[in-house]
Amino acid sequence: MDEGGRPGVAVSGPLPGDGLRFDRVSFTYPGGPSPALSDVSFHLSPGTRLGLVGVNGSGKTTLVKLAAGLYRPDRGRVTLDGLDLTEWDPVVLAGRIGVMFQPHVNYKLSVRDNVEAGVGLQDLAPGAMDRALAAGLADGLVKDLPDGVATRLSKRFAEGVELSGGQWQRLAMARAHANETADILILDEPTAALDAEAEAAFMARPLAPDRSLILISHRLSNLRTADQIILLERGRISEAGDHDALMALAGSYATLFDLQADPYRS
Repeated sequence: MDEGGRPGVAVSGPLPGDGLRFDRVSFTYPGGPSPALSDVSFHLSPGTRLGLVGVNGSGKTTLVKLAAGLYRPDRGRVTLDGLDLTEWDPVVLAGRIGVMFQPHVNYKLSVRDNVEAGVGLQDLAPGAMDRALAAGLADGLVKDLPDGVATRLSKRFAEGVELSGGQWQRLAMARAHANETADILILDEPTAALDAEAEAAFMARPLAPDRSLILISHRLSNLRTADQIILLERGRISEAGDHDALMALAGSYATLFDLQADPYRS
């Protein structure tokens, strides 16, 4: 929305292909004692992977909600293709961004409804549904369900099926991938409930051409292939660079990585 609270109307920006930019962004929750984010700047160009690292409360989820246009900065600007997010038509902006938040929502509906929630419950063609399920590693799960994508996912229904935490997470990932027009994918702890084999398979999947990724993960091994990693501490960027650069810096990121890696080295 603009300064007057009216929704934006733009369907494109002045710099096509520029991607997402944070320019000295700060945000404080109403009544909050201190900013959740302070003076954060970075550039996510098309086709790149950005990893976000930080302890709970460091500002990671706030950052992705600002990136998705759900929050508006108190100071600074968030732009897509050179245009402030507040100036974009909300429907067009939603079509540019696919999001999986943590915790994700488990809809007590059908598999189809759970996936199509990622495109505003619009009908997905069979091919698009298959691609979303495969991207979320949920295709095998659905094949084993009694009614496939029509299976109801709750014991509230006589014929309903209840899923495990990892199975729900696979559907949430499929929902984030359902929007095939999205050129920015934001995943908040997408593999937290997956087994090691499924997690490795998900992380090995290549991005679609020109699609960029913002990935939040406490498992730093998942970020080794990221083009850039940002470490947030108390709402500020304290370190930034790729994995090798941050390990060479021997700062907080390297300490956290070594703490996670040590049990596997003994």
